Amino acid sequence: MDYQPTRHRKRRPALEPRVMLDFFMGVLWMFAGLFAAFSKELFQSDFFEGNDLVQGWMKYFIGGIFVLYGGFRIYRGYVLYKERLEE
Repeated sequence: MDYQPTRHRKRRPALEPRVMLDFFMGVLWMFAGLFAAFSKELFQSDFFEGNDLVQGWMKYFIGGIFVLYGGFRIYRGYVLYKERLEE
């Protein structure tokens, strides 16, 4: 009986739940930022109308922060994905 070692193929790793969560949450945060900043222009209805807390430039500032955080989440997921590929 001849023993033939099996070849070890490198399989492409599937996306891990953590990576998928980072990508999904990044897109969600970016959408929330765009919604906060441009809700009146996109949907012809200002979500923050009548709100004393968020008015004027504050909507764009908060929207920008949300978009930046979403970009960070996507970047973090990408780095984690690349790290897992190298293992």
